[in-house]
Amino acid sequence: MVANRRQLTCQKDKFSLPADIHYLNCATRRPFSRAVEEAGVAAISRQTNPFSLTATHFFEQPMRVRQLFSGLISNRNSETQGSGTVDPDRIAVVPSVSYAMGVVARNLHRKRGALVCVGYKWLMGPYSTGLAYFGEAFDEGIPLEETWMARVNSEQFHRLTEYQPMYRPKAYRYNVGEQSHFIHMPMLEASLDQLTHWKPETIQAYARDLMADALTDLEAVGCRVEDAPWRSHHLLGLWLPNTAHPVAVQQALLARKVSVSVRGRALRVSPNVYNDQNDVDAFVAVLKESL
Repeated sequence: MVANRRQLTCQKDKFSLPADIHYLNCATRRPFSRAVEEAGVAAISRQTNPFSLTATHFFEQPMRVRQLFSGLISNRNSETQGSGTVDPDRIAVVPSVSYAMGVVARNLHRKRGALVCVGYKWLMGPYSTGLAYFGEAFDEGIPLEETWMARVNSEQFHRLTEYQPMYRPKAYRYNVGEQSHFIHMPMLEASLDQLTHWKPETIQAYARDLMADALTDLEAVGCRVEDAPWRSHHLLGLWLPNTAHPVAVQQALLARKVSVSVRGRALRVSPNVYNDQNDVDAFVAVLKESL
């Protein structure tokens, strides 16, 4: 466990990335850590025999995921409980950012409370699963779906034929149907558990230190990046000189097994805890050659 940000070192050993791959592209898709991979494999194995699946399994794991995510965003949100922790019941499981924004659009008269994260980027979890926080203003809002799990007493399977019109409190009404995804939820729980130990601010500091010398070096050959107060450290837009063709530069990088994205005239560089100095050095060397 990381006690403070100075203690975070490269976490490449927690991942299965090949040594010759330089993946600086978390903003496109993250690699699974070994812990997330193992959670997914175990979840698939459990589904080969659903005999032991009970009603509690539909609710327990999503609740653990909500609790981990609420801890991750605590003290970064003004609407916290007295304990300083975001209420887990205000977290909804969603399939995408667009889904959660659809909820917001349907409730535009409700002015506050629209935080959404997809699972497959910086949360380092599975694709097609995300998490959204809805504040008090959304407590009586209109959901996109009318799912049975959003209703009171839905955990009592023997009473499901006694349909209840009343929603469960807070954000439950905004959960996507089949929110209990029995493969995705264990994977997302594993990824959130790791992020809880690493801490977002610690990852920021690691990425900042990792890229600091490289950015100075690249600015000297005509590249441009926003000043530090105006950028995040885990997601950088690196503008190339006007004479460079961004897609051609990206292809040159890919040929040397360096992965970044192109957005407009900029390279989108998104390092994370699985990157080390070798990854950055490879990126800088190929980029300078291609320029």
